[in-house]
Amino acid sequence: SRETGREIKPIHIISSSDYTEAERRLHNHFQEKRLYGEAGIEWFLLDPEDVEWLKSITVFEDIEDEIS
Repeated sequence: SRETGREIKPIHIISSSDYTEAERRLHNHFQEKRLYGEAGIEWFLLDPEDVEWLKSITVFEDIEDEIS
């Protein structure tokens, strides 16, 4: 929030043994929905279905075979 000046509230947390790899793969999975905001901040314009899918994940390793 300090970079955007906006309050950011987490709505869900996904556990992972390798957060760097999880982030990279999720970024690749949603690359066509990527937007760039102020100060180079990355945002993604996700559909409600995308959000619900993400909220259904508790452990990244449970779904890593489903995404590129």
